[in-house]
Amino acid sequence: MDRFLVDSEAYIFEPIHLMFAEHGVTVKAEDKLPLIGTSENSHIYGIGKLNGFAVYNERDKARTYAIYEEITKAKLPALPVVYDFITLCK
Repeated sequence: MDRFLVDSEAYIFEPIHLMFAEHGVTVKAEDKLPLIGTSENSHIYGIGKLNGFAVYNERDKARTYAIYEEITKAKLPALPVVYDFITLCK
């Protein structure tokens, strides 16, 4: 669904930042620049590597998505073409 039905790029960095903050890791905004356009796994592992933090995929990705869900609830609009696509599918 991500990047096909909605554009989540603007939203994914904040929950990753908050997840790392819960572990005492300070993430800088520029840490995300080389990761733009990549998967959530790349964001999480890349930022972890940059900051010397050992990422545990199940724990850290689950927590990131829990935060993501809180942040994006009713805020993540569908891309314009989604409505046309759904109409065609009916």
